[in-house]
Amino acid sequence: MAGSAFYSTQQAYLASVDPRQRASVVAWNSSMMNVGIAAGTSLLGAAAVGSTAFAALTAALGFSGGAVSLVLARRRHEAPAETRELPCEAPQHVGHRT
Repeated sequence: MAGSAFYSTQQAYLASVDPRQRASVVAWNSSMMNVGIAAGTSLLGAAAVGSTAFAALTAALGFSGGAVSLVLARRRHEAPAETRELPCEAPQHVGHRT
């Protein structure tokens, strides 16, 4: 539930990173979020709410997600600058001269 508070902000950021691929980037992001929700629900559905197994699975999923995020953030930080930033071109207006 708390993750949905950042959903629109995340989509706005992704759309601004590469405006030419905005629709596909947001669609892939939505699809992967739904896959993650389905996987988490499936795993947690096997344990009774409030049980030790439920708490352990929740912690394991949280730490796994955090670890993956940390690894990806470090890779991005260590990547050469030209691979981190995508060029965003200003829209070309037909018939207007500057």
